[in-house]
Amino acid sequence: MGYKIRPVVFLMVLVFSFSTLAVAQFEEVDIGNIPDGVYAGEHSDYDETVIRVEVTVAAGRIEDIKVVESRVDPYVDLAKGVIERVIELQTVNVDAITGATITSTAILEAIEKALVSGSEREVD
Repeated sequence: MGYKIRPVVFLMVLVFSFSTLAVAQFEEVDIGNIPDGVYAGEHSDYDETVIRVEVTVAAGRIEDIKVVESRVDPYVDLAKGVIERVIELQTVNVDAITGATITSTAILEAIEKALVSGSEREVD
């Protein structure tokens, strides 16, 4: 008699496997040490489409994030949901948006690059 896997157990393993793959780790940037300003960052997603963002930092906080260039499709619109999370939690280490995992991760990568460029800037 063969070994049977119950469908519920299989589904749980499958969901756990995919959710583990979707977690990206980003460099922790000390936002408090970034001079006030607007910083640009960009990242190419899976199909080499460039996503560009502008991150506004003021008084040691992320105040605003704008996607200034991207392709036009529903995944980008959905993925922009990470922006609210980044501003609320003041970190790029937030969960990607389900249904737009790759695109939201590309936005997070662009935000991270913008913050890293700001952290490397000399204070005037």
